[in-house]
Amino acid sequence: MNRNSNRPTTRSRTARRVPRGRIAVAVGAACLAAAPGLAEAATGDYTLVQCHPLHRDIAVADRFQNTEFAVKNNCQRDADGNDLEVIDGDPAPFNHTAGYIWRAPADTRIVKVEVDAKLRNDLGYRARVFVEGDDAARHGFAVGENGSATYQHRTWTGSGQAAVGFELECTIIGGCKSSDQAKAFVRNLEITLRDEAPPTVTIDGPATHDGWVTGVNPVIVDAGDENAGLELLGLSAGGSPIETWAGACQTLGATRLVALLQPCESGMQRIAQLDSAATPLHDGENTLRVCATDFGNPGNQTCESKTIQVDNTAPTAGFANAQDEEDPELIRAPVFDATSGVTRGRISYRALPEGEFIPLATDLVGGEMQARVDSQHDAPGDYGFRLQVFDLAGNTRITDSRQNGSDMILHFPLKAATALTAELPEGKDSVLVGYREPSVVTGQLVDARRRPISGASVEVVETFDEGSLIDRRVRTVMTDTNGEYQSTIPGGPSREVAVSYDGSPRYIADESNQIDYNVKNSAAMRLSRRHVRAGERDVFSGSVGRYFARVPGEGKLVEVQVKERGDDWGTIREALRTDAEGKFRLTYQLRRFYTQPTTYKFRAKVAPEAAWPYKGTVRTPTRKLTILPSR
Repeated sequence: MNRNSNRPTTRSRTARRVPRGRIAVAVGAACLAAAPGLAEAATGDYTLVQCHPLHRDIAVADRFQNTEFAVKNNCQRDADGNDLEVIDGDPAPFNHTAGYIWRAPADTRIVKVEVDAKLRNDLGYRARVFVEGDDAARHGFAVGENGSATYQHRTWTGSGQAAVGFELECTIIGGCKSSDQAKAFVRNLEITLRDEAPPTVTIDGPATHDGWVTGVNPVIVDAGDENAGLELLGLSAGGSPIETWAGACQTLGATRLVALLQPCESGMQRIAQLDSAATPLHDGENTLRVCATDFGNPGNQTCESKTIQVDNTAPTAGFANAQDEEDPELIRAPVFDATSGVTRGRISYRALPEGEFIPLATDLVGGEMQARVDSQHDAPGDYGFRLQVFDLAGNTRITDSRQNGSDMILHFPLKAATALTAELPEGKDSVLVGYREPSVVTGQLVDARRRPISGASVEVVETFDEGSLIDRRVRTVMTDTNGEYQSTIPGGPSREVAVSYDGSPRYIADESNQIDYNVKNSAAMRLSRRHVRAGERDVFSGSVGRYFARVPGEGKLVEVQVKERGDDWGTIREALRTDAEGKFRLTYQLRRFYTQPTTYKFRAKVAPEAAWPYKGTVRTPTRKLTILPSR
């Protein structure tokens, strides 16, 4: 007999206790007790019964037998007649044995054994109930004695062992004779195992990934335990349960006694449809926690936590209560989201009452959705606006109202109308001025109520006639406090003058009437001599005014004229062309028939011509030439 600290206690069969049922663990609180991500330090005990009134089977036992022994399974008999029996049959060699052994699963240890045993030694045969360590050494805690034997209740408690069994063994080196008295009978076996390994558990699913959670999302919970198996799996948030699943466990009646070494299923996968809008979840940060508890008293527990961000509340939004007078086409809508934050939005508008909505380019600027509408692009009338705004979680708000609850309706055009005038001195809009003569254009910019618009930029655009060296000239001037402006028109070729206002966020653009600024032709002519004898030659030379003008490739057309009778002027020879610099030259030989001095008047005539930017016909001052008789 083992006489160390594991010495068994004995009790008569008649005094044996009826096996007590174990109280079930509370489903909710027990599953939620452990710290996040850690296994509980406590270990779970559970009791296996074999050949017992509550379970008349030994399916999880291993039988070992040398042929000299007879082994009987009478566990199916009625109460008090059921047992496992090992008896001697034939002489047995030394160390030959027979019996049954129950081995604990990995990471599970035997910490207590209760059994009713009838054990008798005889002729070198030893009957015993033993525990076995990892070293395979067996230590008997209930050993038979010589003489008659009766059933006695035996108990062993101690440090964790790997197996428990009973046997009848020949202990004589030379062998044992046949005996009809040696026996090892056991029944009502209760083996308490301690599960020292906690379950594994993971939590996954879209709700547990990075990002904001809204609506209903699956949460996938996986747990495993290869020893006693899983009894309970629970999902909670903030300490409040969301869903609890019971494992498939095989217990005996209303007790916590079991018939299997692994009484519960070894793996559980459950999917919870997590409604982010349901209690106990709330907007903001939430800690999801899943706990797996294996079978035992108390059961080992492992928990895993994931933090999720929940946002089920759509942003608040509404159009500004009034348009900005300085920028009425800017559509503004203050927005706010306390949780995930506003990420984007879209402003649309439509002609009332039944037009299709037209989206506008929309930006988030300083807590506002802003868009700009071109109210002059559409026909005048009433237009309704709609805002759709999204937060980062995907919640959306749609509104057609201002912040004060009124409908967001605007009348197009939104900008104020303007009127721009332009005129030359004396109020003219068409003039013919002298060559290189400057002028000035003036005007006023007012709104629809005739109120002056000050500080506005207006453009004075001069578009020069064909043949000018410059095509276009633009000057920008500012209106004064009276909305008036003034711009000089320098001398130069003929041109059209237009004044325009590009508008502003507040005012509509406008253009003035067009001004025709026409400039006269210019020319000069001289004679090489004022007195010439008959038969000699004289030279007429001069130039055409070409200030900022391009002389045509063949030259500008010029006529040199002489005054004939009355007011008639005749062209000498035919019209001639200037050179590229606008200069002309005509050599004229006088006739010889003059007998007395005769004086003539000459001039140059320049007429309008295509691709020439000066207007009207110009004649040079007359030049007198006296023809003297030849000698």
